[in-house]
Amino acid sequence: MNKTGTFRLRIFPESSPFCLSGCGEAASPRSRPRESPDNPIEPAPHMAKSQSVRLPARSNPPYSTPRGRLTAMFEALTRLFAKPEAPADLHDPKLAVAALLVHLAAVDGSIHENERSAIRGALMDHYDLDEAAVDRLVREAQKRDAEAVDFYKFTSGLIQLDMDDRIEIIRMMWTVVFADRQNHELEDNMVWRIAELIGVSSRDRTILRNQIRGKTAEATEEG
Repeated sequence: MNKTGTFRLRIFPESSPFCLSGCGEAASPRSRPRESPDNPIEPAPHMAKSQSVRLPARSNPPYSTPRGRLTAMFEALTRLFAKPEAPADLHDPKLAVAALLVHLAAVDGSIHENERSAIRGALMDHYDLDEAAVDRLVREAQKRDAEAVDFYKFTSGLIQLDMDDRIEIIRMMWTVVFADRQNHELEDNMVWRIAELIGVSSRDRTILRNQIRGKTAEATEEG
């Protein structure tokens, strides 16, 4: 500070003991690296030119147009009101009954021609089918019976029928049982099980058995 009260700044050369370390780097051009053809100055990493990245072209979503939105709304309404298609053996009682009759005819280990005729006749009479229709029904029933692991697959749909229809199913089963003029215990057992599953009482089952057996006996005597 001088007599006038002002400060006077002195700049010491690099060789002065009062110069701090590096005080001359900003002022001295010798402290800066020089660019030469053999030693070019590399730009700082953050100063490098950014490379442009080309993104894949974005396609418009399928429902971005008015027509697409209308299609999406129609599909949503269709899914909302559409009912799932029930399996054929549950929604068509004819197929379930035919499968049970086919299994019943073979439960004793063999199928007689009289039993085949009884199956066809029972289905044609009860469901008012012609010969071509009943042939297709029996073929499909044989396929479904081979795929089934139990009777519930068929009886779960039959339990919803009226009682008169369920009683008629048991009647058809007894008709197939006595078609060969024989009554195997396995046949009795199967009819009992089906009657229990579809809600037909043991009393009705026994009455139907006696009726069909009596008719069969009478037909045998007349023949």
